[in-house]
Amino acid sequence: MRQAWLATHVTNVPTPIRFRILGGLEAEVGDDVLELGGGKQRAVLGALLLRAGSVVADSRLIQEVWGESPPASSGHGLEAYVSRLRHELVPHGVSLERSSGGYRLDLGSASLDARVFEELANEALAAFAARSLEDAAARAKSALDLWRGPPLDGVPLHLESRGDAVRLEELRLRVVESYVDSSLALGQHRAVVGELRRLVDENPYREELVARLMVALYRSGRQAEALEVYERTRRVLMDDLGIQPGPELQHLSGQIVRHESGLNGPSQAVAQAPSRRVRMRGVGGVLVGVSLLAALAAVAVGLTWGGGDEATGTSSTSTRVALVLPRAPQAGREDTFVTPFVRGLMAAAREHDLVTRTFVADELKPTSASLETLRHELRTGEFDLVLWAGTGRAQWELLPLTRRLPATRFVYVDASVNGTPVEDAPNATGLTFADDGPGFLAGYLAGRVTARQNPLGRTDPVVSVIGAYRFPQVTALVDGFVRGAKKARPGVVVHVAYSHTFVHQPACERIANHQIDRGSTVVFAAAGTCSLGALAAAGLRGVWGVGVDADRSYLGSHILVSTVKRYDRAVELAVEWYAMGMLPAGDVILGLDDDAVGIAGISPEVSPGDRRSVARLAASLRKAEAARSPELPD
Repeated sequence: MRQAWLATHVTNVPTPIRFRILGGLEAEVGDDVLELGGGKQRAVLGALLLRAGSVVADSRLIQEVWGESPPASSGHGLEAYVSRLRHELVPHGVSLERSSGGYRLDLGSASLDARVFEELANEALAAFAARSLEDAAARAKSALDLWRGPPLDGVPLHLESRGDAVRLEELRLRVVESYVDSSLALGQHRAVVGELRRLVDENPYREELVARLMVALYRSGRQAEALEVYERTRRVLMDDLGIQPGPELQHLSGQIVRHESGLNGPSQAVAQAPSRRVRMRGVGGVLVGVSLLAALAAVAVGLTWGGGDEATGTSSTSTRVALVLPRAPQAGREDTFVTPFVRGLMAAAREHDLVTRTFVADELKPTSASLETLRHELRTGEFDLVLWAGTGRAQWELLPLTRRLPATRFVYVDASVNGTPVEDAPNATGLTFADDGPGFLAGYLAGRVTARQNPLGRTDPVVSVIGAYRFPQVTALVDGFVRGAKKARPGVVVHVAYSHTFVHQPACERIANHQIDRGSTVVFAAAGTCSLGALAAAGLRGVWGVGVDADRSYLGSHILVSTVKRYDRAVELAVEWYAMGMLPAGDVILGLDDDAVGIAGISPEVSPGDRRSVARLAASLRKAEAARSPELPD
């Protein structure tokens, strides 16, 4: 009897499901594929899988599946789809429960390829940050082997689910970069040339990828091809955006022309490393992640990382620089704020004799203990220069240190010192950005394309602007955009609204849909991460989207252009001015002429004539800035 019961028990153990969402949507049980129904039923399952383990409200599921204007029968339709899915999934150990006005999908023993991918991806990025290159390459390859195509490809989802799919795409690109960087550092340069060419063709403005391809080609004995890649990139940037390649890419091109020995490979680079070395440490021994391009460049020129307080080969006269970040870079997510600061510090370290320390002031969970630790480190570190990234509680609480340490220069990046207790301190500098310039250029291009959509002039075109709060930086962007749009198209109608959030994407999505309903053909979203909701709505509704703070062209060809501000450039300038004894006190505004702000990622659908027109306007703005003209051209 016991044997019979055991045989029955084993026989009744369900075979686990393997859910695949990285490229379509499939559910496999052994060698069989489950029937998942039609488009909307598959959309319900896709939305639940993206949030497996969490309750998804009925209203959210309905919007994800039917969009902003669902039919009256959508509630009953949702119940029917869930019932059918439960019938298919429950026999295999997956539960689909009703809970708190929504549904919760519990995977049980089932596997989800996206979760495995994210775990491997984060492990690969962490291993790369720790310089465990073989481990990083192996984990990155395992993660990429799971990828079959765009997440939930062909599944008709809307709103946040589509944004989650885009986030997975972003993570994949970061993993590819990590795999390439690890392979380059391990001397496997020939193996990655083909993949890098494909990535550069897909992302022609991404200079980090161009740099990797140039290094891989050079180390493969193909110097001429490496320089051809640089020249092609230079022409694309000039023709499309009216800008030159960044200083890091220009420097790499010169290294290739001069056959500098540091480019030959990691082993040669370490053996012939110059006396200038860099330490990157965080409070409590926590390493702060170094940007991938900075790490690659460091390998190329022979810089090394060290930990603890051991000797690093630096001179006793080396400039000591501290960088205070509001938080650590987030593994697996695009970080358009923290990572550029680290990149800028690494670039400055290559040009100047620096010993660097990087601290993390945990602004998400600030405590008296962490602030006291940071205060002690800054007071006892005998730093020559302290760079603060943005604003926050830690900066405000530690502001009195500026006056107590008169021999140390304090630079607050993307923050003004006017109106603060240190506005007249001779050792305090605020570096702010001239956000109206890139806003003006983006608005001008928006006006140009809307004019094309209304060639007979029967109806004035409409564009929409979504800001987060009426902060000075946001107001400058919005005002510049409106002026630019009206310069290109005087009769343009501009709808402006504020989301009152930097992070809640559905808020921006709702505003964008409302403004599109009112006739907007361009959506300019200046609201941080919330903007992704507005840009997703623009893509679904078939209108242009304009990104802010970083190149958002990866979201699709509906992204007309993005405004950018370069925190890395601000850090480089601060260090350069300090080294030259020219760092001013008070507020300094960085603009187009400083290569600190600009536009990027103009859509390939924009005509050559419009590109040239924007490039000419950008040149005139730079000229006005160089002449210290306070006004934008009318």
